[in-house]
Amino acid sequence: MVVQRVVNHYREHQAEFDMDRAESMLAAVIRDPIHVFEGNKANSFLFLGEWSDTHFLAVSVKALPTELWMETMYITRKKRFLRRAANQAGPVYSKE
Repeated sequence: MVVQRVVNHYREHQAEFDMDRAESMLAAVIRDPIHVFEGNKANSFLFLGEWSDTHFLAVSVKALPTELWMETMYITRKKRFLRRAANQAGPVYSKE
């Protein structure tokens, strides 16, 4: 589920990346991610999709018992994301 407050939040960053492209990829990233990592908050996960050779589209999702709530989405450099200490444990899911 995506509430208007979340859409307004990530739309504030539309000058940073192609928002229309990101929104068109959103369902596919949630349905068929490349990787899923534990998020920074309780019961949250980062779903990663392929944005480019060097970047992921990251979608932060709160997992509730019967539904998923999107928290935000952003573009992140692959190398930087994968070397962060919080991600050193590896993904909880990987397509590869």
